Amino acid sequence: MSAILSKIKVRIAEALKKIYWFALFSILACVQLWLISPGMAQDPGELEMDGDISSSLEQVLEEVLKDEPRHERSAARVYTLMEIREDYAGRTLTFPSRVCVDPVSGEIYAVDSGNNRILVFTYDYYPLFSVDYSDGIEFPSAVAVGQDGYLFVAQSRSSRDLRPRISVFNPALVRERDIYFTGFEGAEDFKPASMAIGRNNNLYIAGYDYFGLIVLDRDGNFLRVITPRDQVAGSGGKMEKVRVRALDIDSRGWIYILSEDSGRVYVYDQDEEFVHKFGEKGGTWGKLSRPLGLSVDHKKDRVYVIDYMRHTANAYCLDGKFLFDFGGRGWGRGWFNFPSDISVDAFGNILVADTFNHRVQVFSLR
Repeated sequence: MSAILSKIKVRIAEALKKIYWFALFSILACVQLWLISPGMAQDPGELEMDGDISSSLEQVLEEVLKDEPRHERSAARVYTLMEIREDYAGRTLTFPSRVCVDPVSGEIYAVDSGNNRILVFTYDYYPLFSVDYSDGIEFPSAVAVGQDGYLFVAQSRSSRDLRPRISVFNPALVRERDIYFTGFEGAEDFKPASMAIGRNNNLYIAGYDYFGLIVLDRDGNFLRVITPRDQVAGSGGKMEKVRVRALDIDSRGWIYILSEDSGRVYVYDQDEEFVHKFGEKGGTWGKLSRPLGLSVDHKKDRVYVIDYMRHTANAYCLDGKFLFDFGGRGWGRGWFNFPSDISVDAFGNILVADTFNHRVQVFSLR
C-alpha cells in the first residue's frame, strides 16, 4: 500500500511541475506576444525599441523549455508596414481577392472584387488609377503582368459576355483583345481562379474546381494541361488527379502549383517536369486547411502560402521545409480575416489580400 502511495505522490509532483512550467510559459508567451505582435504595433519602430526585452524573454523561454520536446521556432520577425484601404479618390476596397506585382516596374495590381475592378498602385504603394467597367472589366478573378507590361485579367462570365475569358491590355491599359477558353475538356465551364506568366511567355491558369493547370501560348491557343497526382481522401491509396487553385512561377521558370483539396504545393521545373511536393493538410500549426494563394520570394528563397481558414501565412524553404507562420484571425494591424492571396513586391515585402478586412496589408520580414 505504501508503495502505491509513493508512486501516486511522485505522479502528482510531476504533474504539478508540468502545470507550473506550463503556466510560466503561458504568461511569458503572452507578454512576448504583447511586445512583438504585429497586430499591436503602431509602426515598425515600436517593435525595434522592444528588441532587448523580447530577446530576454526568448532566453528565459529557451531555458524553461530546453528539456521539453517542441517545434522549431523561427527567428523571423514580422513587421506591419502599412495597410492599403483606398484608391486615389478615397473609395475603399471591398473584398480584395488577388494581388500581383509588375516584374519590371514594381507596380502593384489588386483585384477589388467587391467593386469589380483592378486597382493599380506605385511600387511604394501610392494609388494610381483603376481598370473597371468602362474598360471592359466586369467580374475579375485573377491578374498577371508580363515582362513587356501587358496586363492579363481573367474574368468570370457576366451578363455582357457569358463566356469566361482573359482580357488583354497593352502597357497603356487599353484593351486589345479577349482570349476565350477552347480546346480542352471542360473549357466551356472553366472558371479562372489564378494566373501567372512563364519565362516562355506562356499563360498558366488555375481554375475553380478544375483538375490540373491550363497552359496557353501568348496568343491564347491551348497547349496542354499540367495535372498533379496524389493520394487524396477517398482514393483508397491510389494516385489521382488533384484540383488546383493557385500558382506562381519563380525566376528560374519553376512552377509552384497549389491544391486547396490536398493542402500541398506541387513543384515543376522549367520544362514542366515534376520535381517534388510539400505541405500537409490540416488545421493546426504548420499545416494547410484551405490554402488559396501562394507566392515565391526570389530574394529569400522562400514560398509563402496564404490559408483562408486558418487566417495565416505559412513560410517554406524552396525544398518544402516548413519555417514559420504569421497572422491569425483579427481586425487590427497584422491580423487577418479570411485572407485569399499573397505576393512579394520589389522590396521583398509581403502583400496580403486581407479579404474580409477589406484591405491589402504590407509586411516586412527580418
